[in-house]
Amino acid sequence: MIDSSLSRKIYYMNFIYSIIMLLHHADADVYFSNILENDWIDRIAHQINFWFVETDGIYYFMGLSAFLLYRDLSGRNVKDKIKRKIQTLLVPWVVWNVIGMISYHDFDQGIVYLLRNFLASRYCPQTRYLVTLMILLLFIPVFRRVFTIKYVREAALIFIYFVGYLGFPFVSKAEFFSSEQLRAEILLMLSHVPVYCLGTYLGLNYAEYIMSERYNDKHRGVSLAAAGVILILPYIFPHNVIGYALGKLQFVAFWIILSKKYFRLEPKWWMQISFYMYVIHNFVLYWEGKIIKLSGIFELAFNSSTVTESFALAWRIMLSVIAIPLIVMSAEILLRFAPKFYRSLSGGKMPDGWRRRPAWKQEE
Repeated sequence: MIDSSLSRKIYYMNFIYSIIMLLHHADADVYFSNILENDWIDRIAHQINFWFVETDGIYYFMGLSAFLLYRDLSGRNVKDKIKRKIQTLLVPWVVWNVIGMISYHDFDQGIVYLLRNFLASRYCPQTRYLVTLMILLLFIPVFRRVFTIKYVREAALIFIYFVGYLGFPFVSKAEFFSSEQLRAEILLMLSHVPVYCLGTYLGLNYAEYIMSERYNDKHRGVSLAAAGVILILPYIFPHNVIGYALGKLQFVAFWIILSKKYFRLEPKWWMQISFYMYVIHNFVLYWEGKIIKLSGIFELAFNSSTVTESFALAWRIMLSVIAIPLIVMSAEILLRFAPKFYRSLSGGKMPDGWRRRPAWKQEE
C-alpha cells in the first residue's frame, strides 16, 4: 500500500514535472532560428534556457511508472497489473493520436501513410513513451529475473546505461530502417529504457526503503550531499559517461531532496491532471504560437528570425504562463460536461472529488 503522505508527494512531483515539461517544450527555437547572446544578462538567460532544455521530465515519468509497477509485483497480481497498464496506456495513446491526426493531417496522403504515422505516434509525439511502456511490459519475466539476482542486477543496470551512453549502436548503425526519421524515433524511445530499468531495479529491491524514505531517518545529510552531487556533476562533465548517467538520475536527486514530510496539504484537483497536462501541452503551445505569430505582435522579430537569449527565456515563460490556465480550463470543461471523455484522455485518472462538485467550484 502507498501511504497518504507518499501519495501526496507523487501528486505534487507529477505536477511539478508536468510544468517542467511545458517549459521544456515552450522553445523559442521553434519560431526563431538565430538566438544571440549580447551581454551578461543573456548569458544568465542562456544557462536557464539550457537547464530547461536538458531537463527531460519523461525520465521521471518512466522511472516512476516502472517503480510503481514492480514495487509489489508477484505471480498473483501480474496479470491484473498488465491488464490495468494496457488499459491506462493503450486508450489514451489511441485517442490522442486520433486528435492529432484530425488536427494536423492532410488526408490526401492515403490510408497506408495514415496508418504508418499513427503507429509511429507522429500525430501526438508526446505519447510515444506510452508505446515504450507497453512494449516493455513484454519483458516483465526477464526484468523480474535479472533485476533480482544479486550482483547480476547491478551489472545489468550498468551495462544498459553504458549502451545508452554509446547511443545504442546496434540501432544507430543498423541498415534495415526504411527512413532516418524512423531510426531517430526508435532511438528516442530507447533513450528512456535505462531510466525505466532503474525504476524496475529500485521497485524490485528497495521499494519499502524508498517509500518509507528510511534514508532520511539517520542519513539525511549524506542523502542530501549525494543528491547535490547528482545535480551538479552532469554540468561539470556534460559529455562523458558520468554526465550521461547522472543526468538521468536527476529526478532521483529531486525525489530525495523533496521529502514527503514537506507535502502536508492535500493536492488541489488541478494538481492531479498531470498526465492530461503532459499530453495536451504540445497542442496548446502549437496553437498558441500560431495565434501569436498571426497576430503580428512580434512581426519584426518573426521576420528577422533573430532574438536574444533574454527574449528566448521570456518567450518560454510567457507561453507557459498562458498555457497553464488554458490547460486547466479545458480540463474543467471536460470534467464538467464530458467526464468519460476526460477519463479516456487521462488514462483513467480522475481528480479526487470531481463527482461531488463541478470542477470550478471545488475551490470554494
